[in-house]
Amino acid sequence: MSSTTRSRRVLAVSLAGVAALLLSGCSEKADGGSGDGATSLGFVNGANTHFHTCLLKAVEQTAEVKGAKLYSANSKQDAGTELSNIEDMIARNVSALIVQTVNVDALEGDITKAKNAGIPIYLTSVATDDLSDILGAAVVDL
Repeated sequence: MSSTTRSRRVLAVSLAGVAALLLSGCSEKADGGSGDGATSLGFVNGANTHFHTCLLKAVEQTAEVKGAKLYSANSKQDAGTELSNIEDMIARNVSALIVQTVNVDALEGDITKAKNAGIPIYLTSVATDDLSDILGAAVVDL
């Protein structure tokens, strides 16, 4: 396994902690070590509700603690904007994508774009039936 792949996996596992932050009510600071700064993440958020704002804060804190560069975009509940945001992150050549989708129907196109670009995608809140094309997902069974 290459160091780049290993770094992405370690970072993705760290991002699973984002779910814990969300469940703990948007805590003030994340814990952990710093990375080498070579990792860049694209976070595509779905909206501007309290949940989405809290999620953004958790992702920002985790990226900072891990030493990753973070680019973020908001899709404002529009699937077309979401896909455009994904394409923008791909153009930035991010190391991995984190997506809080606006709806599950938009995911197929998002995942295909990321996969074709060779960029791992990590989902928050929802997962697809076929997990083979994603890096992972933080999902809570409500």
